[in-house]
Amino acid sequence: MLCCCDAMYRTQQRLQTILSRKGVVGLADPCANYFQRNKKHFYGGIIVMCIFAVIIPSTIITTSKKFVEILPSGGSGEEFRDYKEFHDMIESENEQDKNNEDSYNSFGKCTISKPMHPHAPMNPILVASFPGSSSDLMRLLIEATTGIWTSARLFRDDVIAIKTHFPYYEHHIGVDEVDPPRGIVVVRNPLETLETFYDFIEQATNENNNKASHTAWISWRDAHFDDQMQHWESFMRFWFDDENLDADKRHIVFHYDLVDEKTGPAEVTEMLKFIQKVSTVPREIVWDEIPCLWQRVVHFQLLQAPNPTRRFLREELEGEGRYSERQYLHHVDSLPKHRNLRQEIEIEEVVDSHPHSYVQLDRVAAILTQMIEDYAHDQRILQALIKYRMNCLEKMHKYIGEDPVLVSNDRGSCMVTTPQYEPMKPMFQASYPGSGSEMMRDVLESITGIKTAETTRRTDVIVVKTYYPYRHFDLQPGIMNRDMKKVILLLRYPLHAIASNFNHIYWNEHNLDHNKQPPIQAWDKWRDEHFEKELKSWAAHLNFWTQNFKPSHRLVVDYESLTDDDKGPRDVTRLSFFIKSTYNEGTVNPAPAFTLPCLWYRAVKMKDEIKTDIFQDNRYHTNGNYQPMFTNQQLEMAATELSNLHVKYSSDRRIGVTIQRYWEHTVLQIKK
Repeated sequence: MLCCCDAMYRTQQRLQTILSRKGVVGLADPCANYFQRNKKHFYGGIIVMCIFAVIIPSTIITTSKKFVEILPSGGSGEEFRDYKEFHDMIESENEQDKNNEDSYNSFGKCTISKPMHPHAPMNPILVASFPGSSSDLMRLLIEATTGIWTSARLFRDDVIAIKTHFPYYEHHIGVDEVDPPRGIVVVRNPLETLETFYDFIEQATNENNNKASHTAWISWRDAHFDDQMQHWESFMRFWFDDENLDADKRHIVFHYDLVDEKTGPAEVTEMLKFIQKVSTVPREIVWDEIPCLWQRVVHFQLLQAPNPTRRFLREELEGEGRYSERQYLHHVDSLPKHRNLRQEIEIEEVVDSHPHSYVQLDRVAAILTQMIEDYAHDQRILQALIKYRMNCLEKMHKYIGEDPVLVSNDRGSCMVTTPQYEPMKPMFQASYPGSGSEMMRDVLESITGIKTAETTRRTDVIVVKTYYPYRHFDLQPGIMNRDMKKVILLLRYPLHAIASNFNHIYWNEHNLDHNKQPPIQAWDKWRDEHFEKELKSWAAHLNFWTQNFKPSHRLVVDYESLTDDDKGPRDVTRLSFFIKSTYNEGTVNPAPAFTLPCLWYRAVKMKDEIKTDIFQDNRYHTNGNYQPMFTNQQLEMAATELSNLHVKYSSDRRIGVTIQRYWEHTVLQIKK
């Protein structure tokens, strides 16, 4: 400090000397007098500057060191505390295990050796994960099973793999820094990822390691949610993009499979096979020990992980209390498949220590919906995204009954309301099974705010769904329902509708989840036995409803247009006008026209039960183990039936054009 003051005094003397040499004598003395009169103030200012010069840099260094040691944004290569503790624990545990029979787990007994560095330089594999996706769990599994060290963030050639959060952190190692690039991509539910990331941050900044308050989570979540979800989507798209990483050089691991006792060991095995395919493992892998090693590593993570991860892992391994991640998703899948999102369904509430607002959940569901559209060609990615979205939609279900919420998506903004029962004379909603009737119900409830019903007559709903005459006990026109004067008729390409109908029949008969594709042998057998009957039933269904309701009393909507990005919003507008004309006395006031595209997107894209159509030749035609195919004879039979219908309905602008499109599509499939 004294040296600073002395330097300032010498500076003053030099200034006066320079002024004197330049002949500015008049200023030299005033300067001297000025400094003399105010030297206390100058010395005081100099002392304050010296204090700040010492304190501020030391504070920055201390704070930076703290985050470098714990958070993944550090560039020094420091590891998480849990990662260090795992390796500190292994050696002592192995010593105890040598003569301890209790060291066996359900998969046997195994020893995790201390990893080694390879004798020759390696081109490491990247382990890419968004922060909060348990990337260190993957590193520990790689080290335990290969016996080779891994590292984090920066390039090293003496490890088998390097953890990276690139491009979330731009200074982390990226695909351009390894040649050729190979990667293991860890994917986790975005909601859980954000919760876990927040807990890591709290762990880093809370020296007493106290549990973060609910208020602190809400504050952090609201400040960072939109940005973090945008980063999550960008991160996933980067690593899913074949231009950044070739598909054969990329292995995707889904967190819910990795931590599940039934699938975890198999996931690790597949990962190791990938490592062997794209790299050379210096040490021999003991394949029989993989399940045991998996359980030891995951059990350690159970003890050390922040709250959300610890909760899921504990329930996976011990089967306690609330749902585990996979059990929760299985619970969602096991709900009545004909109406997964009906308000009437009772869903057991899952305690959420890190809640999200309805608008935030809606935002995540919209992101996942767009990704589902974009990655429909990859079955594993698609199935995971669908599970994540179902989880998100079920969380949104808990908000039912609360006030309307204003949400926004790529199609604009709209008010989301809870459908209510209102006294009125309903319309028919008629369709052949497998044509998307549940999706249509969601659309109608979204744009009217009024409930719909299924098969049974009610006087407090906007429409009643019916398969009549295909299913004879369903609601039908007649003396008892003579006041139901209008119908919304939903059509779908008959071959797709027949295949979808078979899926539902098979699932119900065998009590299976709706995301399990029936065996191709079962499809071929059922198709050959029932095709002619089903085709005639599809045509009879169309003829019945067109004969019993004149054009002014019916609205025809086809599934293909309703699910189309351009035509879908226009069809919803047609529905809105039809409803207005039906209830012109003001009983029903559909949503404003400018909000209909937003409501269409939520009902068709976000809430559409994709799993019922996932294995068909529609928007997701490349998925499943097979595509439902038809013989040439069956295709010719369908073309003939559609040709006859086209002649009959050629004067009907809507039905005639739709039938012609169906006929053309069928003819193109006939092999010559």
